[in-house]
Amino acid sequence: MNSDSQTTYIWTKTGHTECSTTCGTAYHFSLALSDSWDVGEWSECSRRCGPGTQNRQVICRQVTHVHASGTETSVTVTLELCGSSDMPVTQSTCQLKICSQWEIRSEWREILHSTEVLQAKYTSNIKSTINPPLTTRLISHLLLQCSVPCGVGQRTREVMCVSNQGDVDDDEECNMNLKPDTIQNCDMGLCARSWFISLWSQRCSAECGRGNRTRSVVCLMDHVTNLPLDSCEGERPPEVTSCDSGPCRNQLEWYTGPWGQCSAECGNGTQTRSVACIFNSDGQMEVVDQLKCSSLSKPITAQPCRLKPCDPLCSDKYHNCMVVVQARLCIYSYYRSVCCTSCSRAQKTQTNSFQNNYVRR
Repeated sequence: MNSDSQTTYIWTKTGHTECSTTCGTAYHFSLALSDSWDVGEWSECSRRCGPGTQNRQVICRQVTHVHASGTETSVTVTLELCGSSDMPVTQSTCQLKICSQWEIRSEWREILHSTEVLQAKYTSNIKSTINPPLTTRLISHLLLQCSVPCGVGQRTREVMCVSNQGDVDDDEECNMNLKPDTIQNCDMGLCARSWFISLWSQRCSAECGRGNRTRSVVCLMDHVTNLPLDSCEGERPPEVTSCDSGPCRNQLEWYTGPWGQCSAECGNGTQTRSVACIFNSDGQMEVVDQLKCSSLSKPITAQPCRLKPCDPLCSDKYHNCMVVVQARLCIYSYYRSVCCTSCSRAQKTQTNSFQNNYVRR
């Protein structure tokens, strides 16, 4: 017989391990016929770009029985019991791609404002000024460094997320915590504030007798930006002056009374005034039929008004709150809650009436 074809045999333990104790209740295990490593699939890389890690599961299986059909029965055991070979690695490094980086694509520049609109508004409202306004070209020159010609403004620059190949990526591909600033404050120094006035209106407000002429008075910052009137130093120039159009002789004119109170204590309301047709005969005033003044433009008798915003917590929740007021049910907290506006108005009316009666006495 050829020695090369001889089968090699080795000893293998079968059966069970020794008992865990020498007396009492104990346990033993079946001796494994063989052991092997069972590895799972690699997980996804822990990072979308740059160096990361990926993991897989490794378990130890031992064959405890070989059936006549050739199939094996195996069980999962602790990793220490797999001694036939080295344990496969459970973690590995990975890198899907090189990370994108932030790149500044422009120098600091101004945040553009509509200077042309400001200039057009300025020249249309004010016909003549003490000093001429700055030109649009000069304004544009002042805005090259900052969004405002004076005071504190802002400037901006372009920052993009760029891949290692130079392509522009979504911002999410870069570390948002490392993104450079795109907006920066800039201080152009204190602003000069001056009064600017227009010419007096050409016509007197009265066609005869004494009336008024008006003009526009504005406070401008560096000739350009409108400011509140209390922002300018020095005495505010007058906006109204008196004028005399000569004696009135046998003339019809409209007479307007003062505006009444607003119909709503809060929110949108209406106020009215009386308008009458007056015949003026050498200073003697006489009320005549309004049809005689029909050729003249009649002044408005009503206009919208708004004293203050309404309290959102105080409103009428029912349509019949006037009945609640007339029935004097506002003394009860429930009706005061569901008819808050009407009850508050009624209470104020009663208070004013009491004060007026007290003064008369």
